[in-house]
This record gives sequence, structure tokens and C-alpha cells, in this order.
Amino acid sequence: MIIIPLLASLGIKMPKTFSKAITTPAATGECVSVLMDISFSKKQIENLVKKENTCLVRGGGLDLAPADEKLIKAAYPLSMQSYSRTVVSIMAKKYAMGVNHSLIDIPVGPTAKVPDMKIANHLKKQFTYV
Repeated sequence: MIIIPLLASLGIKMPKTFSKAITTPAATGECVSVLMDISFSKKQIENLVKKENTCLVRGGGLDLAPADEKLIKAAYPLSMQSYSRTVVSIMAKKYAMGVNHSLIDIPVGPTAKVPDMKIANHLKKQFTYV
């Protein structure tokens, strides 16, 4: 939560959305929701971004990609992890919000969702392609 506020302070409009964590109980949304409201309507998000150049919102309640939400709910109990599905899930929501540029942070490491740089570079290629 450093880069987005910095870019917003420079006049770059950059809403920050996130979905409910499925791999950890302490992801961005879960932590921030203790301090502030994270659920907004599409109109409220537009107004926040117009006024502040940024916002921090949970995208799951916006019905941006309803099919994706159903896939997540079905795959999670089965412990199914597909990096291709992750890319499609993220990009579907970006497209639904009208995003034409996106900065995606991919944590890499033994306890992260992406365990090594080989997979991270593969994801980078998939995001770039899509």
C-alpha cells in the first residue's frame, strides 16, 4: 500500500481493488477492513476516484465477474490452484472495470502463492499476453 497512494498523489487515477483472500486469513482486505469500510457501490468508487485519484475497495461485492466468483467458490474447497485461472480471474475484473493499464504485484517465495521466479516469470508472460 505504498505505490498506489504515491501515484495518486502525482495525479494518476488508480483504484486498488482486491478480492476475498482464499490463501491466507490476513490478506489486504481482511486487514484493512478492521480500520475502514471496503465495500462500495460502483458509483461510490467512481466518486472516490474522481475526488482522491484512488480508493481501496473489495471487488467481490461488485458483481464484476459473476462467473469467476462461482469458479472460485467451486475450486477453493477442492484445493485447485490454476495460475491460468488466476490470470483470467484478475484480468476479467480489470476489464469489467474499464481498466486500460494495471500494475500487478506478485509476491514470490516459499510461503507465497507463487513459490519461485520461474512460475512468476510464466505468470508475467501470461498477464502480458492477455
